[in-house]
Amino acid sequence: MHKGKVLMIYPFVGIALDIITGKETKLRCGAGHSGYAIITNGKIVACPIMNNIKEFEAGSLESSPEELKKFDISRKCLLCSYLKFCGGRCLYWNKADLWPLEGDELICQTIKHLIDEIKNKIPEIQSLIDKKAISIKDLEYEKYFGPEIIP
Repeated sequence: MHKGKVLMIYPFVGIALDIITGKETKLRCGAGHSGYAIITNGKIVACPIMNNIKEFEAGSLESSPEELKKFDISRKCLLCSYLKFCGGRCLYWNKADLWPLEGDELICQTIKHLIDEIKNKIPEIQSLIDKKAISIKDLEYEKYFGPEIIP
């Protein structure tokens, strides 16, 4: 960045952009609110990982976009101060409750650490933007098309 080039390294650019602009996010992959998957039987599901789970069916090929069921995260994510930048990590992880609490906590700790470290770099990045070494547009990235922002 000091040389005037922003490398498109996910998740860094996505989180930095939202911290600088103050934009809060939903699930960063778009699952169940901006992106869906069509499975072989014509059903539309919140995420391809959830392809055989009835509760995550959002509609069918006959459904209009407005009719598709929307899905939100739940549980402890709703109480987390990092939610506005994390988005809830993963809809499947959030809803399926597959791991013990210890495993969930370890994942959340890594995400919080990632966000905190990026927050620590924001003054430096903002200074480069102010000096016009880089532009805020240089941090823009392809949303809801596969980039993994929150691992």
